[in-house]
Amino acid sequence: MKLTRSVLVAMLVTATMTVAGCSSKSSSKGGAPAGSTAGGSTAASSTLPDARADQAAVLLQTGEILVAGGVDANGNPMASTVLIDAQNQARPGPDMSAPRVGHSMVPLASGEVLIIGGHSDAQGMTVLDTTEIYDPTTNSFRPGPALTTARSRHVAMSYSTAQGERVLVAGGLTRVNGQAAVLSSAEVIDVAAGLSSPLASSLSQEMAKAKIVRLDTGKLLICSGVGTAGTTAPNVFDPATETFTPIFQILARTGAAVASRGSEVLVTGGVTQGGNVEASSEVFTSATQTFSNGVPMSLARRDHTATVLAGGDIFVVGGIDASGVATTAVERVSGSSLASATVSVMQPLQTARYLHSAIARGGSDLVIIGGFDVNGVALNSIETVNINATGTPTTPPT
Repeated sequence: MKLTRSVLVAMLVTATMTVAGCSSKSSSKGGAPAGSTAGGSTAASSTLPDARADQAAVLLQTGEILVAGGVDANGNPMASTVLIDAQNQARPGPDMSAPRVGHSMVPLASGEVLIIGGHSDAQGMTVLDTTEIYDPTTNSFRPGPALTTARSRHVAMSYSTAQGERVLVAGGLTRVNGQAAVLSSAEVIDVAAGLSSPLASSLSQEMAKAKIVRLDTGKLLICSGVGTAGTTAPNVFDPATETFTPIFQILARTGAAVASRGSEVLVTGGVTQGGNVEASSEVFTSATQTFSNGVPMSLARRDHTATVLAGGDIFVVGGIDASGVATTAVERVSGSSLASATVSVMQPLQTARYLHSAIARGGSDLVIIGGFDVNGVALNSIETVNINATGTPTTPPT
């Protein structure tokens, strides 16, 4: 299915979409059968208090994982949060001031977490201009600075300036006269001052559902976005000048997984303008600000995660394959250079899932949280991937 305007608008509001006429609500492929407990390198750690998918999650300085918002098993946005301790046991956290999905979470230097925007209803009609701040010392929320523009499915990340820490908020989806509108605008939050201010510069085009990662130069790479015209060009944000520069990408894609080593960024999978789900990858090099072809993966997929571990290896987990089937597949990308890396197929997850969270904690812990199952219903399970397990180097598809 091509990324037509009607498909794109629906895709922007909802968590995912249908590709090539195949629903993501089908049986598992790429690993153990759906619901299998023969995961091998994964272990079921515990369960969430409530099933959730399309949530946001960050690692706190305390070592705990904060999980916030998302949608429940009925598809309704959630205001509740969860804390996952070092033994991967989950307990309820404090509620946010509003249900949120399509929001962002930004860890701050203070150890607090800034939660930004999102929408509070299943149809995406109520887009939020509010933020709130989680304080792990008191295990509570307080109101944060109001956004200049209500937005959901945006990107956000902190950066340092001579004046102190700032948070970039860019792109996303809003509502204008009741209609979905994609944004190119950006704003910068000064948490200490309690103020968000619009940037004079903007993204090179309107985009939502993008990914943002930090480079070793301090700049930020934004890619894998989508707008009402289709896939969008990556942008690099320079904190020194507070400007965006569009970057040529070999194959524009959305729904990709993006992971940064600092000097190199891996962009893997995703959906092209023509609706093809990709097994290909690209590597962005920070020094030259250019993309090059990366190694092919063993499986075409979208709505998956890519997570960098302490040693530099990247784990690619879950997602939906080219036939629209949720997958249990886990792949490991390793090597000194991502352009010539080795891809190894690891033992699969116990449960196929997509739009989950994947959080690296310590040197040997990759925690997989929630997400949608093969029927498109939110999961309450948590799995731990054993990153020290031996994988099988693969000969990727040509």
